[in-house]
Amino acid sequence: MIKACLKKCLPPVFIDFYRICSYGRLPASGVYDTWEHACERLHGKDYCDREISALVAFRTKQLLKNPETLPFSLSALQTIAAMGQILIETEKSRLSVLDIGGACGLHYHQIKKCFPSISFDWHVLETEVMAEDGSKTGNYEELKFFTKIGDLTAYDFIHCSGTLGYIPECESLLDSILGSGCEYILLSRTSHVKGEKDIFITQWHPLHLNGPGKMLPPGFKDKVVGYPARIFSKERLKKSCREIIQSAGKLMTIVHSYRCKGMKSAEFLISCKRNSVIALCRIRIMFCVDGRH
Repeated sequence: MIKACLKKCLPPVFIDFYRICSYGRLPASGVYDTWEHACERLHGKDYCDREISALVAFRTKQLLKNPETLPFSLSALQTIAAMGQILIETEKSRLSVLDIGGACGLHYHQIKKCFPSISFDWHVLETEVMAEDGSKTGNYEELKFFTKIGDLTAYDFIHCSGTLGYIPECESLLDSILGSGCEYILLSRTSHVKGEKDIFITQWHPLHLNGPGKMLPPGFKDKVVGYPARIFSKERLKKSCREIIQSAGKLMTIVHSYRCKGMKSAEFLISCKRNSVIALCRIRIMFCVDGRH
């Protein structure tokens, strides 16, 4: 009874602090030379954990019960800004979107709320467990879930937010994305470090930090979850970005960086037709056609 009352009265930040402290010290993120070495440290833990997908699906479904209160994070605002520019340039009333690592479709619902008159064919590419749980959040004609990548040339917009570094075969996926010929591509929240080589880490945190929302719903028990992650070489990533400019001739770069244990996360990529600058919520969106910005 007392615990339930405290949850209702205390601000979420105090509850988060208590939960993290209750675990003691979480395992440190080691640095490894390969993805396989990072996986060995995790002893079988990865993002395919059924409890992660179930929590993300539950929270998403709860939010959709009242669309007027949908949250909009900084990354969501970046996606909205990008979508607005795409719609201005293409003047299309229907867009096909591939949302790589789109969880249970929250990006679609946020975009749809901002652009209700636009029709979408919104395809989310996810793990098997996330795609299965995501399809149970509701019956939406424009939103579909997939576990295998299809024909990338069929999409007007490829969206990948905070996902690329968590995909084992991300190098081949990145090559496929950049070589797809898709006119509009957004790679956001992509962690990188200085140097010529990628590094690999093990990422650990409490279960309740997954998905939209702060409070852990009834029926879920908090625990430590972990999965491997790739931190890209900034030089190598920028080189890949320049290559798409040379082949497709268009690039839009959202520049927004923040520090995290010596690493930075930055937003790269989307194409456009003209040089221009847009300011939105401290985000600089720069458009270029020749690889310079």
